[in-house]
Amino acid sequence: MFEIILELTDTISDGQEHQIDMCIRTLIYLIQQVEDEVALKDFYEYVPPILSSILSAFTNDEIGTHGREQILHVFYLCLRTISWADGINNELINDCLSETFN
Repeated sequence: MFEIILELTDTISDGQEHQIDMCIRTLIYLIQQVEDEVALKDFYEYVPPILSSILSAFTNDEIGTHGREQILHVFYLCLRTISWADGINNELINDCLSETFN
């Protein structure tokens, strides 16, 4: 799954508008499928590259309002996947958010 996430994030960072839209929709679908506790706790390793790519896409002039809404939805879903660690493993939270969140 890591290879798929990396390909999606690369396209989101450097792709054209229609490619970015398709990749964001795919990310939304994939992240929404992460529901069981073990998969949720293992997903944190994907959060930094996803956040980095969606930040790049969010600042892209070609992305319209709908694209920005989708990007914010991905951001919310990523936060949901690491929220279990808040107060339990703050280092994990810092590792996932420090490069992008500020």
